[in-house]
Amino acid sequence: MIKRRFVSGITGFGFILILLVSGPTRAGGIGDAYLSFCRNALLRSSWMNDVKLPGGEGSVSWVSDPKELASVSEALVDAFSQDPLFLWMTPEPGLRRDLIYTLVRHAFINGGVLTTRPPSMAAALWFESERASAGPLIILLTGQAFLIPRVGISHTLKLLKLDSFLVETRARLLTEANAPRGAIYLYLVGVREEARGQGLSSVLISPILDYANATHQVVLLETHNPKNIPIYEHFGFEVRHQETVPEDAPQTTLMIREPRS
Repeated sequence: MIKRRFVSGITGFGFILILLVSGPTRAGGIGDAYLSFCRNALLRSSWMNDVKLPGGEGSVSWVSDPKELASVSEALVDAFSQDPLFLWMTPEPGLRRDLIYTLVRHAFINGGVLTTRPPSMAAALWFESERASAGPLIILLTGQAFLIPRVGISHTLKLLKLDSFLVETRARLLTEANAPRGAIYLYLVGVREEARGQGLSSVLISPILDYANATHQVVLLETHNPKNIPIYEHFGFEVRHQETVPEDAPQTTLMIREPRS
């Protein structure tokens, strides 16, 4: 615990130095070298290295070079251009692009960014479930904090309410699923409109499900688009909870996939 606090403190101190030198605008997009440093300092889990990924024509890989994050972000911006949740969170397209970029950086630092080749076509953001919610340090490092003035305080509070609801509900569902050590969490998966129908979602999801089967882990996700529910059911996910939080947000559907032998 002390070591973890020390590493987080050093990482946060470095960010503050960048903030003082470059100012808020530039600090919202910290450089590639420091982003890699944050990833190495904070990402202590190596579970992604144990996932067997397909090679050849349908190859996918974990992003290790932060220079690829911009292409991944653009793919997800296109994929979620009509998504009910992102339309509710960020009606303005420019803000949506910036928000998705911060989420991709969050996954890079604290989880895993799985992408097809080339990375501009499709991507998925994966986490260990307990690391999916961004704490204050991650909010700073990824630039999410600098979006708050653009989102507005009122809407930011709604987003925090949604995040709190998701964290609490995921924890309850994992307890009910007898998964005390947590689970693997599919945060986002998206395919550019022009690349749909080629099975790219499957190559981004199936290897993790195989790994979850081998390690006897639960996989969970939530979707705010009813059209996605049958797609996830095809992969073996089951609907476990549906609720609308806050009241003006799209309905959240939480789904779980039990490990298979």
